[in-house]
Amino acid sequence: MSTFRHSYSDLKKSTGLDQNFIRRIMRDVPELKARHTENGSSGELLFDDNAVIVLQQAAQMRANKRPFKLISKAVFDAVTPLQNVNANIKQENTYQQENIVKEMLSEIKRSHDVALNNRPAQAAYFAFDRW
Repeated sequence: MSTFRHSYSDLKKSTGLDQNFIRRIMRDVPELKARHTENGSSGELLFDDNAVIVLQQAAQMRANKRPFKLISKAVFDAVTPLQNVNANIKQENTYQQENIVKEMLSEIKRSHDVALNNRPAQAAYFAFDRW
């Protein structure tokens, strides 16, 4: 269990990031605030150790002149649980499987249509058999 003990001034000392940049990150990645902050007794926003680590990485990226969107994506990836990533992969695999099945069905239909067009006598038989 994380302890929430780092204030904005602590983060500025350990990361070099100003309060406005940290707020901008939290606005862009609400998961950071939801999972790694809580309000202190005086109403001050406190961060846990994991947030400090993530924001230190963000500070390194900022020092290397990385664009904000890339920094924001890296923070999101760092604070998003792995199960969400696995769910996205599973959803993508399901979508790919559905496409493969649709392609197979359309190929079967095409080959069936070709077979019926090449054999008129059988076409009449198949049509009669369906009714």
